[in-house]
Amino acid sequence: MTDRVRIESIADHLDLIETIARWHWDAWGHEDPAGSLASWTAGMHARTNRDRIPTTYVALDGDDLLGAASLIEHEMATHPEWSPWLGGVYVRHDRRRQGVGSALVRHAVRAAAAMGVARLYLSTESARGFYEKLGWHTIAEEEYAGQPVTVMAIDPVEDD
Repeated sequence: MTDRVRIESIADHLDLIETIARWHWDAWGHEDPAGSLASWTAGMHARTNRDRIPTTYVALDGDDLLGAASLIEHEMATHPEWSPWLGGVYVRHDRRRQGVGSALVRHAVRAAAAMGVARLYLSTESARGFYEKLGWHTIAEEEYAGQPVTVMAIDPVEDD
């Protein structure tokens, strides 16, 4: 990852919401038959808090949007007892495998720790190895929304 990449709150970049919502819709909208790009955009507008969940972080190189990641209260209806979640981790195709996703996830975990989160969850269909390298561990493997998923967790620790 280049030194120019920085992670910032979406609260400072509300103009990027539609782009991120489009990325998410294109990547995962097929999993939400009742949803629409408009409903996903509205959902992204709801994740714009600066210091509390739900919130979103963006990776930028200058003014160039590279990716995003969110902290949300709930993700899997089958596990309402697990909260909060890391979700919507997305990096633009041409910037993948350059450390952007790792930087976003690490930033979100640190932010969760600063908010007093004791355990953070995520679900993934295909990126288990990526998250394991970042310290996440598997707590369940199951089918959700017709897809096999791995549910993972991490216990965030604030930096000294």
